[in-house]
Amino acid sequence: MQKGKMRSHSLSAIISAMVMLMSVLSYNVPVYAKGETIYDTPSGRLFFEKATGTITWADESVTDVVIPSEIDGVKVTAIKEWAFYNHSNLRSVVIPETVTTIDKGAFFGCTALPSISFPKGLTKIEEQMCYGCTSLTSVTIPNGVTEIGRQAFCGCIALPGITFPKSVVSIGDRAFYRCSSLYDIRFEGNRNNISLADAFDTWFYNGGDFSASYKKGKYYKNLMKVKLTTNVPNNIINIAKSQKGYHEGRSNNDLSGKSKSKKNYTEYGFYYGTNPELWCGDFAEWCVEMGGVPRSLLNEGYVNKFTLADTVYAGKGGTKKISKGDLCHVVKPDGAHMFIVESVKKSGKTLKIKFCDGGHNDSVYADTYKLDISTGKGKGNYSRWTMDYIVSPDYSKLVYHTLKFNANGGKVKVSSRKIAEGALYSVLPTPTKSGKKFVGWFTEKTGGVQVTSYMPFGKTGNQTLYAHWKKK
Repeated sequence: MQKGKMRSHSLSAIISAMVMLMSVLSYNVPVYAKGETIYDTPSGRLFFEKATGTITWADESVTDVVIPSEIDGVKVTAIKEWAFYNHSNLRSVVIPETVTTIDKGAFFGCTALPSISFPKGLTKIEEQMCYGCTSLTSVTIPNGVTEIGRQAFCGCIALPGITFPKSVVSIGDRAFYRCSSLYDIRFEGNRNNISLADAFDTWFYNGGDFSASYKKGKYYKNLMKVKLTTNVPNNIINIAKSQKGYHEGRSNNDLSGKSKSKKNYTEYGFYYGTNPELWCGDFAEWCVEMGGVPRSLLNEGYVNKFTLADTVYAGKGGTKKISKGDLCHVVKPDGAHMFIVESVKKSGKTLKIKFCDGGHNDSVYADTYKLDISTGKGKGNYSRWTMDYIVSPDYSKLVYHTLKFNANGGKVKVSSRKIAEGALYSVLPTPTKSGKKFVGWFTEKTGGVQVTSYMPFGKTGNQTLYAHWKKK
């Protein structure tokens, strides 16, 4: 039996974001202070502290701002923390090369800002610099910047790519978390020389694709046969069933599923970066994400989790139901466990829950859990399991687009399918072409960025992927 858990980094991300937002929301908007000069722009005022050469604040009405290199004969050298905080009307900003310091959160929440180019004299991009700039599609980081602070670009969901100059040596915690469109990440210097902390979403660290050993095994082949649709619960169960019999391996080089080891190394832990660890939670959440559910919606499901007492079965006025694709967390004397619900049938005071789980006897397994509704405890083989809570994401919130596959001179059986915003690309078809070897799916017919299964679909519209080929 394996211990059940929620992805701890997912929950901590939610909590830290809430705490951070509460602290920021308590920030007092500065008023015109003694010693400050007002600089008028066509759409509003900038406030300038002459003694320090600092832009301290701007009217929230500003739309297009060109910050001058000097005001009243004083050189502009700095932008104060939160200077443009939540300026949702800001559409463009030009920062002069005289600026060498921009304090934390300066452009936090500028949701209409599409691009930003930092000046050449800057050496550090401070924490939360562009947090939640949801329209940001272009960021220029000059050579000379050595450090990017924590959460600097967290939540920039439209940002498709970023290039780090050779000068960068440190990228802070969650600097690019929840950047669901970000898949073109480039390093002009040696990536191995950079302290990355926990800067990116999980896919970046595993290369955005399945492990090499998993791709050589039958469970990968089984997975590639799953047909994804907009029926997410069916997707989740079909993916779970495709893995039935998978057994944990000895190391990250032994993830095909055929090993008989007891070392807790799995493809599911590889995806989350948790190997070697008890893996029932890894497996359950992997199936949900591979089934087309964005990580953010899964996290929301944990926030809104419910108990047996909240259900219609308990007879206490509850309205919730346990449904196909839900995750059930149970506790037992020696720990906890998590499984995926396939079906639920009520018979008197008993719920019969067909399930699929990971880590059960060191493998992926399926069985039926008989639950005594009156006590919340299991019966028979599962008498030690007590129902703890149920996670049921709200799939009605999914926004779908069409993902097309252009074989680029070859043939492909699946020409298109639906995909939700923020979901993993997951199962991708394998095309064929006479005399050619398939290289992968790319965003352009020639060139472009290669797209792999563990990368998130960050578009807000339809997308066409193109097969690339090489000689056999």
